[in-house]
Amino acid sequence: MANNTVAQLITKKAQELITSLTPTLAQLISEIGIQNINTPTIPSSCLPTERLNQISEIRNNIYGKVNSTADLFVKLSKPIGTLNTIVTTTSATLATVSTLRKTTNAAIALIPPPASPPGAVISGLNTLKDVEEFLKPKIAVAQVAISTISLALDFANEILAKVTKIIEIIDQYLQKCLGTPPPEKNENLTKAINDYNQTLIPNTNTQIYKGFILEIVEEPYSPTVNRRQAVAKNPSGIVLLKTPLSFTTTSQILIEELKLIINKSDLKAY
Repeated sequence: MANNTVAQLITKKAQELITSLTPTLAQLISEIGIQNINTPTIPSSCLPTERLNQISEIRNNIYGKVNSTADLFVKLSKPIGTLNTIVTTTSATLATVSTLRKTTNAAIALIPPPASPPGAVISGLNTLKDVEEFLKPKIAVAQVAISTISLALDFANEILAKVTKIIEIIDQYLQKCLGTPPPEKNENLTKAINDYNQTLIPNTNTQIYKGFILEIVEEPYSPTVNRRQAVAKNPSGIVLLKTPLSFTTTSQILIEELKLIINKSDLKAY
């Protein structure tokens, strides 16, 4: 499946989820008597038991849909792991080739003209340059694909988190009136909500994630253009991980790329 199609499908499924569930959730919230979902006050009075049981059943069905959608998003996001491997492996190969070409250039400068075999050396350098030119676009394409899918997942996780927040308000009411515990979120839904809650600290390019301090740093590329990358530091401020330099102006794309690497390798900040 093409990576753009993956991103489009994730976005479509998230939109379908909120479109299908919003009317029912809005009706339940209104029936219960919640005035404001941002600062909900649970009413002191309860609906008849028969209706409460019906609401509980509706709530359970909705949770089933939300959990299964979270599972689907995990399956659809699997290409990111492959793409990260491509970027990491190809970047390492590119670095090796670039270093080899620079070393060869330096060595040639030290060889006296009569002793150098110009044809063979030039051919070798051209081959290395061709490899570099072949690898660079591969990395760029993979990084764009990672960014595209990551942005779709950000949107999807936001939808999951907001829908779940409304369900949790209904849960509080049902627990008060029926004494029934809320249904469990599966691990994929829990992760989606946690990822959404790990928002950027306002007015900064800094975020705390699983003990890492994630930051955006910039370096000049030209008098008018900067390149940017996300770095992950431990609590002592030592950089443990970084993304490749990028021209993107969207900090969250770079931050999400770091999160994916941290999660995939189960890295620790301590």
